[in-house]
Amino acid sequence: MFLPCLLLLSASLDGVITDPSGAAIADAALQLESSDRRVVYAGSTGRDGAFRFPAVAAGEYLLRVDAAAFAAVVRRVRAGETVRVQLPLAAVSEAITVTATGGAQAPSEVAPAVSRVESAEMDLRGRNRLADALASVPGLRIQQVAGPGSFTKLVFRGLRTTNTSILIDGMPVRDPAGFRGDLSSFFAELSPNNVSAVEVMRGAGSTLYGSAASGGVIHFVPAEATDATHVDFGYEGGSLAQATGRYRMSGSPGDRFGYSFGVVRTDVNRGEDGNDVWRNTNVSGHARYRLRRGLSLTGNVFLSDTPRVNLNSTPFPIGPVGNELGYETGRGPIVGIVPNLDDPDDYRISRILPASVRLDHRMNGAYSYSVAYRGMLSRRNFPSGRRQHPMLDQLGVFANVADLSRFDGNGHLIETRHSFEIGGRDWLSVGYQHERESATQEFRSPSFSTPPTTDRQSSHAVFFHNQLALAGRRLQVGLGGRFQAFRVANPESVPELQGLRTPRAKTGDATLSYFLPRSRTKLRAHGGNSFRQPSLTERFQVLTLSGQRLRVGNPLIEPERAVSVDGGLDQFLWNDRVQVGATYFYTRLQSLIQARTLFRQTNIRGATSRGLELEGRLRPARFLTLRVAYTYTNSDFQGRRQDDIPSHSYSAAATYQRGRWDGFFDLSGISNYDTPLFSPVRFVQVVYGFDGYWRANIGAGYTRSLSDNWKMRWHGRVENVFNKPYSEDGFRGTRAVALAGVRFIR
Repeated sequence: MFLPCLLLLSASLDGVITDPSGAAIADAALQLESSDRRVVYAGSTGRDGAFRFPAVAAGEYLLRVDAAAFAAVVRRVRAGETVRVQLPLAAVSEAITVTATGGAQAPSEVAPAVSRVESAEMDLRGRNRLADALASVPGLRIQQVAGPGSFTKLVFRGLRTTNTSILIDGMPVRDPAGFRGDLSSFFAELSPNNVSAVEVMRGAGSTLYGSAASGGVIHFVPAEATDATHVDFGYEGGSLAQATGRYRMSGSPGDRFGYSFGVVRTDVNRGEDGNDVWRNTNVSGHARYRLRRGLSLTGNVFLSDTPRVNLNSTPFPIGPVGNELGYETGRGPIVGIVPNLDDPDDYRISRILPASVRLDHRMNGAYSYSVAYRGMLSRRNFPSGRRQHPMLDQLGVFANVADLSRFDGNGHLIETRHSFEIGGRDWLSVGYQHERESATQEFRSPSFSTPPTTDRQSSHAVFFHNQLALAGRRLQVGLGGRFQAFRVANPESVPELQGLRTPRAKTGDATLSYFLPRSRTKLRAHGGNSFRQPSLTERFQVLTLSGQRLRVGNPLIEPERAVSVDGGLDQFLWNDRVQVGATYFYTRLQSLIQARTLFRQTNIRGATSRGLELEGRLRPARFLTLRVAYTYTNSDFQGRRQDDIPSHSYSAAATYQRGRWDGFFDLSGISNYDTPLFSPVRFVQVVYGFDGYWRANIGAGYTRSLSDNWKMRWHGRVENVFNKPYSEDGFRGTRAVALAGVRFIR
């Protein structure tokens, strides 16, 4: 009886936060996380700089301290300690990282290449869309092919947008009805409006997070509530008849319950060509209820609803006047391209709703477990009328008419994880996942229709990750593995496939990092293999040609497979005011899924990508932060340079915050690249070369106090401030856009 009681003992964690002179820092934000992230506390310091977390379960934790005008720091602490943390005036801020291992790690311990974009930074820059927030992350190419709401690609390290995984509070989110089973159809609509940060891990992540995590993982880390109630709401508007309103609130009514909530509504009433309407609402919520010490219930909900976005025609090559489409039969040159022409009655209607609930129990300092459920609903419809741009009518381009083109997805995921801490230096996590998903497709048009069909598949997975800390935690060694089996079902159209087992996926992962405290140098390496499970569309897709239904899906297709390695170093200089990093990466897509003859899905040999990522952060003064990044990518597909992948990409950003004033300046660009375009009549593919481009954004804000509790911030910004013309894959990019607004903050 004595030993179990001893293990369950709790203690308080007390401390004081000061500046370099020893003066207390009031209202410093605090976040306390266990290494398995099953216990998360949030709070703040009082006027005397003191804080106290009562009844903290036994064990080791990471404490992050963040205060305005100071650099954030992370300290490793134990329950029962009294800690004293001194915040530096000018240094690169530290952060607790959770994506690399599924547990909390200090910056000096992380082996994979990880970038973190804080919520405060996104707010200052007015980054309401995920693609805008991640524009400066090295190794990640952002392609928004036209104006607001248009299709957006997030491409890691010269791979494909389907090799990108999205997490919300550690749970993977995919669209079962997506053509490749990922979330790429919704990238343009995602808003990180209720997060503490967005973490980006580059490299293989399938061992922990399953399908699609071959290129990298993007993690929405939810905002935890503190003891004080925070309210933040505002409005902005400007070019393109654009208006955005948002509201956020968080609080902790009692010692046991905390919540955060956010909503963003965007309306673009006049797009780049004057007719591209986009309407979108993002709602997200996070809540945590502590049933008792060490036992908590956490819930997350996320909704993205787009009742309307106008779609334009796809760019295509064009020949000289009088022989515009002669190149289709080899009887004419190409003199340019026709960009995305306005299509007045082509729309997309879409909605996703992922939600999760998780029970976490930290039984003692050595063992904890969790049980979680995540549900997912997705809806997409593409109604299209007979009207199209007059130029397309003149060229004889077929007008795609659809009364209904519907794709509905449903997904259910159950997960349990068990974590063991051995001797304070060995952390082992083992888990099991069961996932079931279904996709319904239906097409109706005046000429022909296909009845609705629903396809289903399920999977079982077991996985583990072991993190070993040696040499006073300077050496970190991680090993992981995953085994996942799939089962398909299609009783409506192919009953003989009911319960059929399909090829399985197996992955392994290894990480290594070593921190040299005297030189402030971290050496790191990461290697592993990954997979993407075949989507229901790839397994069961049906086409109707000449009135005949043709099944082009392949139920027995193998998962896509990839292997990747990367290694590099991070160096801290000038009393941690400067951080520079370099990473070499190599990825080989061993097997891809691609349509071949008659669109039949089959496995083919994949692509290879290698390159170099360089990044630097500098804080020369407490009010100024600078950041630069450069990526070189050499990507080829079966011996030929990969399309859509520029060799060089770069970004630079400056942030100014002093007194009531703040401001920023961003610059990003890419080098030349090639991309395939398809002719609109015979669907002949032509590889076309596009010039590189760069664009810059600038903005400023002014904050004043209205009372003891309320502040008001006026802000304005100009995107593409130099009005540079550019295009993505032939789609015209947005010229200069000016926006201004006001926020009220409590």
